[in-house]
Amino acid sequence: GKEGFTSYFQEEAAGAELGGTYQLQVSRNTSFNDQLVKVWLDVDGDNNFDEASELLARQDNVGQQYSTMVTIPDTTELGAVRLRVGAGLSGSSLRPCGVAAYGEYEDYRLEVTPDQTAPEIVLQGADTVSLPACTQLNVVDTGTYAVDNIEGRLSQVQKTVLVDPGTAGLDSIRYTATDSSGNTGVRYRYVRVGRDKIAPQASLQGADTVTT
Repeated sequence: GKEGFTSYFQEEAAGAELGGTYQLQVSRNTSFNDQLVKVWLDVDGDNNFDEASELLARQDNVGQQYSTMVTIPDTTELGAVRLRVGAGLSGSSLRPCGVAAYGEYEDYRLEVTPDQTAPEIVLQGADTVSLPACTQLNVVDTGTYAVDNIEGRLSQVQKTVLVDPGTAGLDSIRYTATDSSGNTGVRYRYVRVGRDKIAPQASLQGADTVTT
């Protein structure tokens, strides 16, 4: 915009979830006068941006375009939340409220929803393995762990074994992990069970050579 402040808060909102990470792009209609760009989010809904955690991004010496990734703090109020983008002369202080030297402020609305992202389950070792027939399963189950976008590394991964070591074919081990918001991640390790190639052994009762 050309004004010192423009609000798009009443226009269509962008959706975002707690803990989600999104790309944000800022474009100017000129590259004259490099700019300091800052992005704030009214995390606690108090209509100011005074808390340090409400500054989501900062970049100085911006020309015509600026792109960055921003993460929605997990403490953000749900519902309509104000996002403020400010641009001012490079090297200026650029506070969230006030006059932007040779720049402007723009406000946007985010509709913030609860965390809906399932934990990511990481397999240690290959995701498809071969298992000789009648072999213990721990030979191929080399471990897993789960990472959540908000809670970090989770303490528990549940394992369900869907493998019959005595029958040739493609089976699996299913791993699941659930975060405190109830989102469940699922991943499989596929196990290719080989055919039994060991001939049975016969045991004789008595001597192996008899005379009649």
